[in-house]
Amino acid sequence: MLTRTVIALLGVLLTRSQCYSLGLPKGAAYIADGTANLSLVAKVTDAATRKPVIGATVTAIRSGHGTTLTSSDSTAMPPAIKTDVRGRAVLHANFRRASDPSGSSVFVARSFLRVQAPGFRSSEIPISAIGRLDFSPEPKHYQVIIPITLVHD
Repeated sequence: MLTRTVIALLGVLLTRSQCYSLGLPKGAAYIADGTANLSLVAKVTDAATRKPVIGATVTAIRSGHGTTLTSSDSTAMPPAIKTDVRGRAVLHANFRRASDPSGSSVFVARSFLRVQAPGFRSSEIPISAIGRLDFSPEPKHYQVIIPITLVHD
């Protein structure tokens, strides 16, 4: 059993050293680990009229296990932003990311958007119900559109 383990480990080491010295062979799988700049697009509307809510304050809140980044990442969470005339606010936040040939996953855990506007109840909407966002292989941008409906006080 020990001999098979040693042979398997040597095979992995030789394969890895060949990949690093010659580049990835054709058809080889890759795995990436790092961060992704995720565009959080909030679309805020009035529940009664379905019209955009102008001037609502949208704040991204990082929450949950595994969402912390390195201390050198100064743009981990963006400052709060107000919605425009279309009820839209775009925030850019960095989250952990992992990729393989089938696509990428951005791990947001229990992070959420907090939305506040005069005359409306504040709302907290999760960025993802399952703690991650999945993207097709090699996306041009990591973006999620989050519809938010506010109810009057």
